[in-house]
Amino acid sequence: MRAYRCFLVGCGRISRRHIKAIAENRGEVELVGVSDLQIVRAKGIQDECRALGLPPPRLFGAFDPAMLRATQSDFCVIATPSGLHASMAQSVLRAGYSVLVEKPMALSSRGALLMIEEAEKRGLTLGVCHQNRLNPAVMAAYKAMQQGDFGDIYHLEGQVWWNRDPAYYKQAPWRGTYRMDGGVLMNQGIHMADLLCWFAGSELVEVQGMVHRYARPIEAEDFGAALLRFADGKMAVFSGTALVYPQNLSETLALFGSNGCAVIGGTAVDRVQTWHSQKDPPVLSQPDVQKPAADIYGNGHTPLYRDFVRALREKGRPLVDGAAGFRSMQTVLAIYASHKRGEKVSLRSFRFSTGEMHRTKPTDGGR
Repeated sequence: MRAYRCFLVGCGRISRRHIKAIAENRGEVELVGVSDLQIVRAKGIQDECRALGLPPPRLFGAFDPAMLRATQSDFCVIATPSGLHASMAQSVLRAGYSVLVEKPMALSSRGALLMIEEAEKRGLTLGVCHQNRLNPAVMAAYKAMQQGDFGDIYHLEGQVWWNRDPAYYKQAPWRGTYRMDGGVLMNQGIHMADLLCWFAGSELVEVQGMVHRYARPIEAEDFGAALLRFADGKMAVFSGTALVYPQNLSETLALFGSNGCAVIGGTAVDRVQTWHSQKDPPVLSQPDVQKPAADIYGNGHTPLYRDFVRALREKGRPLVDGAAGFRSMQTVLAIYASHKRGEKVSLRSFRFSTGEMHRTKPTDGGR
């Protein structure tokens, strides 16, 4: 089997995690090109590849989809600032290439829907980087839940208690802006939104939420909380903060059922903290479900790439496809809208964008 040729757009903070995942999937994935407005950052990716024993990719400046043809790429990874995700992904899909995009997939409902439409119309694969699904502890809990080990699931809770200090936001002027980023819920908490929607396994129908900026030098929120209601009656409590002192505390998913409960915690929702069920839980004796992640990004990018390549080979869907990315993004957008309107928000025909939080035109295709 040949390796799938990958082109990376954006060589910032998260790009090293992608390079590591590509290295750990060598033989399956080959990085053939990278693009960044700051060519020195692209050169840094070349150095990273050499250090990991990978052939250095070709370097490009400002991105153009023609670069994919020049490098004979099979798919494109988009790891640029959030406000550019949708427009870039749409241009890549229109050029005929599959896309793996960092979260959030877009900052507007319309931008995300256009991405999904382009991929489906052209028979291309669209994946979103919600890698925490693939943490061993999370996968173990999901599998047990699907097998009925916890009985009927009543409700869920998700909390992101992290620190993002002023220096983090000052790294780039787009951070914390509604036009290009959003706040702690859209940037960090969206991973938990994905897990809550995935575990709920039912359509999200109503959201009531509030956000606030207490202390960080940003436009968007450094704290937010919401109550989510799903079509089958499940409910979820969701909160996120960037204000924990002095460093990240935990990212925690809890599920409560008729015959059991589980809490997956750790800094990056990577360790089983509580597990009660009527079935013997051999999962607790497995070392990988108790192994802390190396950093806040968790260990999921490597299996995420493996799953994406599987989808390409089989012409199927990745575990985290465009529809999944849309649900998590819509969850956060609904929290924003609920706060702005001062009322519960129905997700039926719901459309919103981060730009509406301050009435600016969105960058990714509209509302």
